[in-house]
Amino acid sequence: DCAHNLILAQRLGPDDLLRPAPWADVAFVEFDAAGALPARLDDGPLPRVAVRRGRSLATVAEARAACDHLQRDLAGRGDWAGYVV
Repeated sequence: DCAHNLILAQRLGPDDLLRPAPWADVAFVEFDAAGALPARLDDGPLPRVAVRRGRSLATVAEARAACDHLQRDLAGRGDWAGYVV
């Protein structure tokens, strides 16, 4: 048995079959710069966090703007628990 306060996350890349493993509590789904939605995204009950890797961000304001951009790119295309840049 796992500790009750332990959260297990699975990273899913653009080419992965986007169906999280049974042990995962949350899925971190990576997107490319254009925000292309993976073709085989599993829309199950598991919370999903959108992730976009990119350049290094020098300020909190830049990071916030990049996060807002990712959120706009994915607006209306699924239910996201959060956004990471």
